[in-house]
Amino acid sequence: TIKIKRLLKKNLIELNMFQANGSNRHQINYQRIATRLYLFVLVISLIIINFYLLLNEDLQQNTIHQPSEFQYKELEKTYSSNLYYPCSTVSMNYSTVIMIEPYFHQICSSDLISDAWINFINGDHVMNDIFYNI
Repeated sequence: TIKIKRLLKKNLIELNMFQANGSNRHQINYQRIATRLYLFVLVISLIIINFYLLLNEDLQQNTIHQPSEFQYKELEKTYSSNLYYPCSTVSMNYSTVIMIEPYFHQICSSDLISDAWINFINGDHVMNDIFYNI
């Protein structure tokens, strides 16, 4: 077992995956460092991927039709970042939430802008009176 350990240690130290022909001592050292760095990054990446796959929950998609307000709030608390709302129509009328009452300026709501008044100003009443009186 001691010989196996020594042999394994020697092979790991001398491992060079980027060996090129005609390399000098410095290039061989750089190639071995690059090999160790490559293997280190590879092992760390595989560990991260394995942890991700182990910790990742299975993705399930459930549709709840017309949830109550309580159900909605519970789902919002639990799955706030993963909720998807497939609603294609508004579930309540806007009139239950919003009531619009226009408030017009005094001039805009007076008789001074009515069609009858504008016709009177333009003199249309005079023409009508003349034709009707004849």
